[in-house]
Amino acid sequence: MCEGTMGVSDVVLIGTSLFLGVTALLAPWVAEWLKRRWYAPSLEIEFSQEAPYCHLTKRVNGSLVYYFRFKVVNRGGSQARLCEAILEAIATADAAGRYVPEANFSPVPLTWAGIGAEYIAINPHRLFFCDIGHISEPAFQAEHERSNYVGIRPDQQNQLRFKFDTPYAFLAQWDSLIPGKHKVTVGIYSENAQHVSRTFDIAWSGTWQAAERDMYREIVVT
Repeated sequence: MCEGTMGVSDVVLIGTSLFLGVTALLAPWVAEWLKRRWYAPSLEIEFSQEAPYCHLTKRVNGSLVYYFRFKVVNRGGSQARLCEAILEAIATADAAGRYVPEANFSPVPLTWAGIGAEYIAINPHRLFFCDIGHISEPAFQAEHERSNYVGIRPDQQNQLRFKFDTPYAFLAQWDSLIPGKHKVTVGIYSENAQHVSRTFDIAWSGTWQAAERDMYREIVVT
């Protein structure tokens, strides 16, 4: 063999080294791709107007309150990280029955039931409830839950309202629903799972009933 030329063994050695080097570099990305494709988290929103989604309960002061919640389930094969629930949009039916979206509505977080954190992790096959809102008995709402929306009229302020369960609210938009027909869209966002959303139809008469069976004739959520 002439000096300066490579033999077959040298070519094989160099090729093998390059192959092992490329494999070492690509392995983490391939593993992550496979994990995302075959073991990715998959979130679903479920709801029914019955317990434990919707139910009557008492506060520590003894006042009655109805809570309305949906369930988020991870049907995938890995943990969904940094999941947040967002109130994305509101639309209200006008006199002609046409739903008019709330103009320039700024999305706000909703409350994970019983947790208080804005972000949670959801393991595979685990579920968590999220509060859409609640209706307090009239005396409690009149004393403790007046709307902060600057556009609300005095007569609307005195109506019994469906109050959204958000950690904060903007003064320039509705923080509750007055009697009427509404569409409320919620969305779930996660660091590593696809966004999912659902629009709820809420028909609310504004009349309080202390019995669940009677109350669910006054408010229907689907």
